Amino acid sequence: MGAAGVATAPFAERDVWQALGERLDVARFTPHLADYVEVRRFTPARSESYAIAANRCDLVYYRLSTTEADTMEVMDGSRTVADLVVDHTRDSGDLDIAGVAELVRLLLQGDFLTQAYVDVPAMLDAALHPRPRWRQKLSEFVKTLSIEWSGAERLVVWLYRHLLRPLFNPAGGAATLALGLVGLAGFITVLGSHRFHLNTLSVGLGFVLLFVLNLAIIFIHELGHATVLVRYRSRVKSAGFRIYFGSPALFIESSDALMLDRRQRIIQAFAGPYFEFVAAGVASLFLWLFPHSGVAPILFRFCVLNYFVLILNLVPLLELDGYWILSDALQMPDLRPRSLAFTRHELGRKLVRREHFTRSETGLALYGTVGVIFTIFCFAIRVQGQSEATVCASPLATSKDARGWTLRHTGKRRKCLA
Repeated sequence: MGAAGVATAPFAERDVWQALGERLDVARFTPHLADYVEVRRFTPARSESYAIAANRCDLVYYRLSTTEADTMEVMDGSRTVADLVVDHTRDSGDLDIAGVAELVRLLLQGDFLTQAYVDVPAMLDAALHPRPRWRQKLSEFVKTLSIEWSGAERLVVWLYRHLLRPLFNPAGGAATLALGLVGLAGFITVLGSHRFHLNTLSVGLGFVLLFVLNLAIIFIHELGHATVLVRYRSRVKSAGFRIYFGSPALFIESSDALMLDRRQRIIQAFAGPYFEFVAAGVASLFLWLFPHSGVAPILFRFCVLNYFVLILNLVPLLELDGYWILSDALQMPDLRPRSLAFTRHELGRKLVRREHFTRSETGLALYGTVGVIFTIFCFAIRVQGQSEATVCASPLATSKDARGWTLRHTGKRRKCLA
């Protein structure tokens, strides 16, 4: 009896459900940022200021408002969520309990905190439905239509150190630019000779050749983006293969570009098309000098596709490299959504009332209207199935998902690299 009484005394003094409730009380949680977390603030001239929070271990990124960044930066383990809400209310005058709690939850889920995130549903599913690793990979591919390779960074670093570093020197840059321009001149000369045509192969063989050349072009393009990241000591999270709008595509997960400054982001966006330009120049120069070689017809198709993809990537009306270059140059990271919102909600009203357009509104209206027309035009070409143009158009947008703000959580914490 005495022994039993001693054992049950704590439970008599404190109910187990009360203890569990205290442990699960979000208001009492004390978030503590990990040492590998970095917050960088940006102040565009023509848009609202924002911040990017980076988990340098798992390469997970969030776009935050400046107020959210202020709240995040004081998470040193000494303040509870309730204290953070009070501080947020005092500084901003807005009682946003749900907003602060949601920010803490997302940071915990993204492994931004020293407290480990435990994905209980995933653990239960793995325990109740054990599957071989190959079935897990297959299930993941069916859900995401993509396969990622986490070792891409090592390959890019090796290529940069042993092959591509001289291209970023003034002499190397001048040499590659001259090579690209001479090759373009040679390609124009070859086109004028009417020696080669695109439709000389059978349909099946032409499709296979086009598919392989398209993947080669995308590889060169993505290598350009990744190489600039390595040069600026940023990280390449992964590379992979995905099905994008029904077409196969290669991609580089280069979300670390979000942490670059404006000039570096412009260079990183331009590097993909520039690598394509140089590769097309080399192929065009060989084609021009050796038009009777056995590989000349293949090189001609490669150059046609390369220049087409290059032009399409630099058109700022699609969310491809040209768009990101323009939006960073204008310091308006939300150029497309702002222009579409203005065209949809404000343009008609101002035209009917004959109101005055500011310079900014004129630009938004022009960009939004032309962008909608161009998108419809591209979609019409896609539906009609315009041979080479159609096959190589669809995978292009995969290179710039770095500018999206969505969380990509791996479910496990990786070892940080020094």
